[in-house]
Amino acid sequence: MLYVGEALSAPFGVVTSLDGATLFISDTGAEGDAEVEGPVGAVLSMPAAGGTPTALAGTEGTAPRSLHVAKVDGQESLLFTGLDPADGSPAVFRIPAAGGALTVVLKGAPLAQPSGITMGPDGTIYVADSDAGDDGAAALLAIKDGAAERLVEGLRLGYPAGLAIDAAGTTLLASGLDDAKDSSVVHTVRLDTRERVMVSDGIGDNSESGGVHRAHDANVFAWSNADGSEANPGGTVYVLRAAP
Repeated sequence: MLYVGEALSAPFGVVTSLDGATLFISDTGAEGDAEVEGPVGAVLSMPAAGGTPTALAGTEGTAPRSLHVAKVDGQESLLFTGLDPADGSPAVFRIPAAGGALTVVLKGAPLAQPSGITMGPDGTIYVADSDAGDDGAAALLAIKDGAAERLVEGLRLGYPAGLAIDAAGTTLLASGLDDAKDSSVVHTVRLDTRERVMVSDGIGDNSESGGVHRAHDANVFAWSNADGSEANPGGTVYVLRAAP
């Protein structure tokens, strides 16, 4: 156990720094300024070896959800989804991993309920949104140069809607469910053709999908369920590797 206590209120997601020494935790309930109306929550940081989480300066009041760490313009940065403190609009943010000036990458439509987030090698930011498609369907979005494009709609996403990309930047992986079987899958989407494949090998006996993350420097992914299965009750983290 790394930490138990009041510094955590409603933790939602977690990622590591590029060197693995620091954990970043999105906490949607972390207290903000009581005098200011609007979203609360903050991104918290703590040593990976354990310690008390503290708010990352600049993220207070953003109701953060999913997180991704990457180098942007040579600087280790934290990308995350949440709400704009100014008006409560759904938004995608970027901030230096050490804290500092918060940049709004995109806010408002087509974002609706953004959750999972990742970034490709070319700097394109991808977001899994549970409500950004037509008629309230889930969608995967690509954000480039301040504009968003709907890549895929109609996927049944998990909660939280996890999203990752392979090291080559060719395929997105989104945690979700199979409508026909009502069981857990990972949706894979080829970015060049938009071809979709559902992968369930090893996780198909689960009924709830959580997040999915890729290791910083390898095509190895972590996937989690929410409530386990009859054979393996309780939440479980799985390691996913590409087939040989």
